[in-house]
Amino acid sequence: MLFYLGWRTRLLSAGTAATAALITAFLIGLSRIYLIEHYVSDVLNGYLVGALWLILGIAFCEWRRGTHRASPHSGRYWAAFGSVTVAGVAAVALASATASPLNATSSPVFQVRNQPAALLGASALPGRTETLAGDPRQRVNLIVTVPDAADLIDAMQTVGWTAAPRHGPLRLATAVFNDWARHAIPDPFVIPTFWNDRPDTLAFALTVANERDGTRLHARFWDSRYRADTGAVVLIGTLTREDPLEWAVTESDPVAPVGGTLDQLAADLGNTGVTVDILP
Repeated sequence: MLFYLGWRTRLLSAGTAATAALITAFLIGLSRIYLIEHYVSDVLNGYLVGALWLILGIAFCEWRRGTHRASPHSGRYWAAFGSVTVAGVAAVALASATASPLNATSSPVFQVRNQPAALLGASALPGRTETLAGDPRQRVNLIVTVPDAADLIDAMQTVGWTAAPRHGPLRLATAVFNDWARHAIPDPFVIPTFWNDRPDTLAFALTVANERDGTRLHARFWDSRYRADTGAVVLIGTLTREDPLEWAVTESDPVAPVGGTLDQLAADLGNTGVTVDILP
C-alpha cells in the first residue's frame, strides 16, 4: 500500500512501485519459510489475504479521489504529522509493554531412553517426516545411536557417503534455475525435510546417480532429543532414493525401494561402531 501511495504522490514511477511491492512481499514470505515460522501454504494464504486487503484499500483511495476535497492548509499538515507521531509512539509503547518473555531461546530438554530402538513406538514422537509444505513425506526407517553427532559424520564418510551442506535461499534458487536451464545442479544437493517440526540435523548423499532415472540416495538424520543411558545421542533417520529436486513438487511419498541399501548401510555403519536399528 505504501508503494501505491508513493506512486500516487509521484515519488515513484508505476513500474518501480509495482516491482518494489512484489519484491518486498516475496522477501517477507521467504523469510517466514527460511526461519521455519510458517509452512508454504501459510505464506500463500497470507499473500491472498494481503492482496484482497490491498484491492480494498486502493478502491477506497480511488473512490475518495473523486469526492470534493477542501483546500489543504498548514493546519491539516500539522494535524496529519501529529497523528502519525502519536500512532508511532503508541505502537512502540504497546509492543514494548506486551513483549513476551517466551520468545527467549531456551535449551532443549533431553530425556534418557534405555532402549532407543523402541523410541517411536513408546512415545508420542511422529513416525513420518514432512515436506516444507507440511505434506507427509515418508516413514522413519532408521534409529542410530552414536556417542556424538560428529561421530556419525565420520562414520558416514568412512563408508562412502558425502555430507551435504546446509542450503540457504540463494543456493536453493540457484539449483532450481540450473535445473530449469538444463545445467548441472550442486552435488551433493539434499533438500531438507522435517520431522517433529524440525529440519534435518545432518544430511548425506551418495553422489553416484542411478543410471536409469538419475535418482540419488539421500540419508537424513534428526536429533531425537533423547539420550541412551550411556549418554549416547539417539538420532532418527530416513534413507530415500529420490530426484534431488523433482520430489519436492511431484512426490509426497518415495516409491523407489531402499530395502537392500538400507540393510547395507546399517551393516556398514555397524562395522564402524555405530549402533543402527532398522524400522519396519
